[in-house]
Amino acid sequence: MAMGLSVDEVDFLLAANVRGVFLTANEGAKRLDKAGSRETQHGRIVLIGSITAEKVFPATSVYGATKAAVRHLGKALAREWARRGISVNVIQPGYFESEMTAELFESDVGATMVKSFPRQRLRPPSDLHAPLLLLCSDAARGITGSVITVDDGQTL
Repeated sequence: MAMGLSVDEVDFLLAANVRGVFLTANEGAKRLDKAGSRETQHGRIVLIGSITAEKVFPATSVYGATKAAVRHLGKALAREWARRGISVNVIQPGYFESEMTAELFESDVGATMVKSFPRQRLRPPSDLHAPLLLLCSDAARGITGSVITVDDGQTL
């Protein structure tokens, strides 16, 4: 087990980031089916992953594993639900300015992390708006099973 995490914390991460994402996507797919996604081909589901699914950062072992599961889940559901007229894609954000990351990036460790990023900065969550709008629009009719990384180069 990852150092510093209790079994309850691991269970919480798995429940929130894997089970919760699956159950929410599944409910969304049922609603899209009812709305006629098979006929209209307008079903869109976008899962939010993380760059920790592909790049190892300090103290993110279990969190990153759950986000790798989200990445895989998005690709698998895209294949399974394609004939239902539902596109499933994943956005993998990098580290952003947020309530969740504020304490980290105010610390010396966080400042060192930011200095290691190619652009040495954090971006606002609004950087996710454009890819989210694209994936939910008719312009994304031919996009399914894709993973879009929005990290300002943090994984480079």
